[in-house]
Amino acid sequence: MNNIGERIILLRTNKGINQAEMAKSLNISPSVMNRIELGTRAIRDYELIAIANFLKVSSDYILGIDIKDTNINPSSNIFMVNKQEQDLIKKYRKLSNKVKDKIEARIEAEYDIVMENEQESRQKA
Repeated sequence: MNNIGERIILLRTNKGINQAEMAKSLNISPSVMNRIELGTRAIRDYELIAIANFLKVSSDYILGIDIKDTNINPSSNIFMVNKQEQDLIKKYRKLSNKVKDKIEARIEAEYDIVMENEQESRQKA
């Protein structure tokens, strides 16, 4: 998926809006909206402006020029990705699904260990 489509999907789902509802509100055909989100069709200027206004973000944010979005819920850190995390995500996306599964399992195991250690530390304190 392309960055533009990913941002639109993340913003749309964060607001609890499905693709069909958004397309209807913007007077864009559902198939065009789907192709924009999939990255199989370029977004046109007027569509970009309409989508940005609808989602209450800048068109620069959707295009990836400005990665700060002041309208994102601050408690939703999924949208706040630093440079190191961006690099890791890019590497991760290049991997096969089999390797991704192994990495996810290792991350989950490490996370569980860290959380158990933190809980033990709190109980001792």
